Amino acid sequence: MVRAYLRSHIGVRTYVLALVCVLLLAGLVLRLIGTLQPHPALAAWDRVHQAGSYHFHADITQITTPLASVTNVGRTSTRNAFYLQGATNLQEETMQMRLWSEESSVLLPGNGMEMRVEDGQAYARQGGQEWEAVDNALGAFAPGGDFLGYLVGARDLHEVGSETRTLPTGETVSFTRYTFTINGPALAVQMRERLERQLTEQGELPPGVALDMPKSYAEMTGTGELWVGDNGLPLRQILNIQFPPDEDEATSAEISINFSRYGQIPAISWWSVAGNWGLKI
Repeated sequence: MVRAYLRSHIGVRTYVLALVCVLLLAGLVLRLIGTLQPHPALAAWDRVHQAGSYHFHADITQITTPLASVTNVGRTSTRNAFYLQGATNLQEETMQMRLWSEESSVLLPGNGMEMRVEDGQAYARQGGQEWEAVDNALGAFAPGGDFLGYLVGARDLHEVGSETRTLPTGETVSFTRYTFTINGPALAVQMRERLERQLTEQGELPPGVALDMPKSYAEMTGTGELWVGDNGLPLRQILNIQFPPDEDEATSAEISINFSRYGQIPAISWWSVAGNWGLKI
């Protein structure tokens, strides 16, 4: 009886151990699959890079808030709105757009400022005048010339639901919404590597020299929301960003970008696009 008892219990233990091993292995496989399969929001960004380019229109509101100090007594927050429309070529790392301020009308293209970015340098002109080199202030809103660049190292990616909406044309569009937290340090690392690569190619960065991480990105915080269509490509991105404060004021931004016409880079006719703001959801 003792031997039979031991044999039966040893058999049960062996079965239980085998079952536990199978379950643990299954869990490991599922975690591995989850690691190998990118998040749908990041997969959408990969498809954008495969397409190589996109058109965009963006609404940007910049809020400047004075810091609490004796010198800022009496100062109040200011809001400045900008409207952008243009195209980005990710393969050539170029961007062209027209920018309107809140005081100008998008229905009058001549009121807007033309801008283009090539090799990290921004140029601007207005009214058909000569191009002039300017500071690339838009780099803070489109890291590396890509409005989707904020997805670098995005944290806390969550799906918040799917929707179907009817466009003014009567056409319906379905999409899934994802939220995320902006990872400033990860973004700063990418921007530093990008700048180092550009300077090295131009022969302006000595061998062995490394650049500091840009503070404007490293200390940036914020949240975002990405809408991905049924075709797996982004339709809209909404961002709320807080930039590191300087000595006197803090700056934040509310950004909404609509994306369309992936893989199409025709020359943009500014007179023809003024009233064509693409997809309005």
